[in-house]
Amino acid sequence: CKVSFCLVSLVSGIDSRTTTPVTQLAATRPNAVSVDLILTATSSQSYLPVVYTDGVVGEITQRWGHTMNAIGGDKLIVVCGQGCGHKLSTDTVWTLSVGAAAAGRGAGSAFVWSRSETAKADAASLRTRMGHAAAVDSATENLYVFGGAKYKRFFNDVNVLTKGSTEWTIVKPTGGTPPTCSYHSCTVVRGALYVFGGVYPKPDPTPDISSNTLHVFNIGDRNWYEPTVFGERPSPRSGHSATLVGGYDLVLFGGWDQPDVFNDTFVLDMTMLEFSKLTVTGDIPAPRSWHVAVAVPTAGKRYVFVHGGFDGDTVMGSAYVLNLDTGVWSDVSAAITFAPRAGHAVALNENEDSLVFFGGGDNEGSFFNDVHIVPISNVTALLSDK
Repeated sequence: CKVSFCLVSLVSGIDSRTTTPVTQLAATRPNAVSVDLILTATSSQSYLPVVYTDGVVGEITQRWGHTMNAIGGDKLIVVCGQGCGHKLSTDTVWTLSVGAAAAGRGAGSAFVWSRSETAKADAASLRTRMGHAAAVDSATENLYVFGGAKYKRFFNDVNVLTKGSTEWTIVKPTGGTPPTCSYHSCTVVRGALYVFGGVYPKPDPTPDISSNTLHVFNIGDRNWYEPTVFGERPSPRSGHSATLVGGYDLVLFGGWDQPDVFNDTFVLDMTMLEFSKLTVTGDIPAPRSWHVAVAVPTAGKRYVFVHGGFDGDTVMGSAYVLNLDTGVWSDVSAAITFAPRAGHAVALNENEDSLVFFGGGDNEGSFFNDVHIVPISNVTALLSDK
């Protein structure tokens, strides 16, 4: 599959095709939120942006190329991105409280957007960017952001938001050379950041080149290095997904290296640092990049959920689940009711067993700032390989 798509090709606009929200949250200003929605275990919900608490007037801007990570099970942190007019999002960091966390803020049992917990980040070290990667250290609940780009400027900085803090800190390396890249993947495993692939700046010719190098940043000694890697390494790519399953298997899917788009699946054994290409069957997803992926917790099973992306011609709305133990893909697109998109984000709300989606773009002039919540039970009910 061939592609000539560029991540900065979207222009401003509002997508009239977005699903009308089942219930729209309304709010009064400045410090009260009225919510008339109670989530159930069997219903998917869609929401337009809402006015939020903490005395802030406005709403989170439309964007794609951002990240969203779950902290503590029911709080999600959205970082940076690009929106209307090809402009980078200046409302850099947001907290989305979901379920019980939102209820604790006087918002019933749905969700609340907030900037007060992360407002200091907007004026601190974390510069506006897109195409960065973010990962949470499960042992400390610290959130790390690495790399990305600001128009033609690429970054190689590590930023951390430590648990309980409202200020970002740049983690300056003491040794090694960090990669300067965007649209890479970043995963925290046993006290280290593992960065794979991405786009690297190359002044001439354009476009920039993709990589298949694995870089490691040891958080404790703040040292960068390239480890010895074994097995069948994936080809160079960016815009892929990297999903940690069970703490030891990193599942890489899709991505692109212009003009090629991929739908292959590789597993990196995080103990041996050995790649293997997974032989897959079933409803194999079409090639795509800038999709989202997340591990789906199910007793006794190892599942990876994939949604959306761009196939070289159009954005996609299809969704699939991979059974990592059998290599079987299942089409679960029926669980998704909102508009196709790429460059969006998904995170797991562990406390309510649901997937939370935010933002993205449609490559036809629209960006999104809507939230969609899909119960995991809706997804697993459609599996062909249970």
